[in-house]
Amino acid sequence: MPRFVKLPLSTENKRTWVRWIMKNREKNRGTWDLFISFSVTAVMFVVFRLFTDFIFLTNDDMYLQAIVSGELSGTPRAHMIYSNYILGLILSGLYTISVQVPWYGIYLTAMCFLCFWAVLYRCLSFCRSFRVYPAVIVLFAVLGFCAVFRHVAMLQYTVVAALAGSTAVFLALTAELTCSRRELTLNYAAVVLFASASLLIREKVFFMMAPFAACGWLGKWLCEKEKTKETGRRYLFLFLGIFTVMLALCGADRLAYRLGEDKEAWLEYKAYNRAREEILDYQGFPDYDANEAFYLELGIGREAFLGAQNYYLLLPQDAFYGESMERIASLARANKKSSENLPDSFSRVCREFLRCNANYSDRPMNVVVYCVWIVMAALAFLTRKKELLIRLALVFLARMGMWGVILYQGRYPDRITQSLYLVELLMLLALFLAYCKEVKAGWAKKYYKGFLWGAALFVCIPSFYIGLQKALAVKGENAGKLYFGISYRQLKEYCAQNSDSLYLIDMNSASFFTDSVFGTPDKEKDLCRNLLPLGSWPVKSPLTAENLKRYGVNDPKEDLCDRDHIFFVFKDSEATPTAYLTEFYNAEYGENGFGGEVVLEQVDTVVTDVDISYGIWQLKTME
Repeated sequence: MPRFVKLPLSTENKRTWVRWIMKNREKNRGTWDLFISFSVTAVMFVVFRLFTDFIFLTNDDMYLQAIVSGELSGTPRAHMIYSNYILGLILSGLYTISVQVPWYGIYLTAMCFLCFWAVLYRCLSFCRSFRVYPAVIVLFAVLGFCAVFRHVAMLQYTVVAALAGSTAVFLALTAELTCSRRELTLNYAAVVLFASASLLIREKVFFMMAPFAACGWLGKWLCEKEKTKETGRRYLFLFLGIFTVMLALCGADRLAYRLGEDKEAWLEYKAYNRAREEILDYQGFPDYDANEAFYLELGIGREAFLGAQNYYLLLPQDAFYGESMERIASLARANKKSSENLPDSFSRVCREFLRCNANYSDRPMNVVVYCVWIVMAALAFLTRKKELLIRLALVFLARMGMWGVILYQGRYPDRITQSLYLVELLMLLALFLAYCKEVKAGWAKKYYKGFLWGAALFVCIPSFYIGLQKALAVKGENAGKLYFGISYRQLKEYCAQNSDSLYLIDMNSASFFTDSVFGTPDKEKDLCRNLLPLGSWPVKSPLTAENLKRYGVNDPKEDLCDRDHIFFVFKDSEATPTAYLTEFYNAEYGENGFGGEVVLEQVDTVVTDVDISYGIWQLKTME
């Protein structure tokens, strides 16, 4: 056993300890930096969790979790639709082992943790002096709190995919290409790992990151001081590695939907979902009155149209599916092209760009990015490096290009704009690390440390002030959502206790509920598999169809009326519409379609522990 001598903390002993630390750090630099970065990241996440509960931002993640946990179809499935099949295969396998562990939430949280850890580790590796460590850690903690805390506390798979992709870009831009083959392989493996994670979580986000990665990698190559065959091979090696892995993952995902007995159903659903996305997320439904003949040709009446327009897509099963949905999407696309010329589009994009870049919902992320841009402009002036200007110009080109694309498409929720800010921030941070040590021009050399401290304070003070306000708002919002989410969980418990019945919930009654990232059912048998939405993107998937068939529902339009075991759920509120159900059925079938007029009859009420209750209704015919 080694003997440890307790030394008095004199000035000389302090210096001895510092020298010992520095000596051991230089001997085991990688291990030391890994340990410190891991410890700091762990402390940050513990503080985040103590500050507020982690929740899902939207119900999209709840649906994805419902797929892999088996809540949607009855058994854990890998067809996550928006996430890669390989990821679904892993998560569904874990849920098969135990449904009591919140694997989906753990995975997203763990990915955020790994991204934080990797970025901090790389930042520490640039520190030549141990004395710089505290400043770097404090700066990282402040920026992490200001820019990313919200997205850890309010998880959304789109932003997590963007964080993983941004981390991959950051690691690639800060990788040292003149190192040994072993170190280069480890660096490239980390880049491929995070790029793969981004693609697995959401493919569209990965390809949204691609222009930033391409511009950043091009800038790094153009400004490379030694363009040798070896460096060229190393640049090409990373590109080919990412391309090969991404091609394999994308290919595996597409192949998974083309195999099996239900492949035709999945291919049909995927085509429908693309059309549904284009209509509901981007173009909107073409006006019914202006295109009444078109809709009637497709067998779509006014009541069915109004229902679909409000996301109630389950009921008109055939009218809004397959070729009909694709034709509606084509008409919507044609209407948009004819209604807006190029100058009008450009003007609209410019107006929206100015509005969005000052948007309150993007604070403090946008404030952080603007401050870093000012710092980088000052750094470019001080270093007088044309290489830095070239790389900054390429980052700016990628930013403006992607902003132009999303603004032209017309759909840019804050989870998309925040993702753009995130990759931009990490790219600027990568350039800062690469060039801040080269501040040597004239008076700047003398005031090098002052510049760094001034830059840190310039970024941190306004960002922390705004970030603290936003963090407090997030804490309050999370508490409110979890409070009202109690009602939804108790409704699910009610449905689970009546597992022989099928419950279809109105979209106005379920759209805004989320749950804890680490929430699980109290018992496996209480997992709610019989509460399905009347709208949203999963309703016409083979997964939902599989669950509906378990309750004898083959055609939702015909099989939901006069059934003793099928119920409709509406939040007990005057603002919750219920008339669309009876209007739809009476319009579709007439008074004698089901043997009489179709009416809704309330049969039960679910009273929850919060200020929300749910009415349980049945569709019946009046003879």
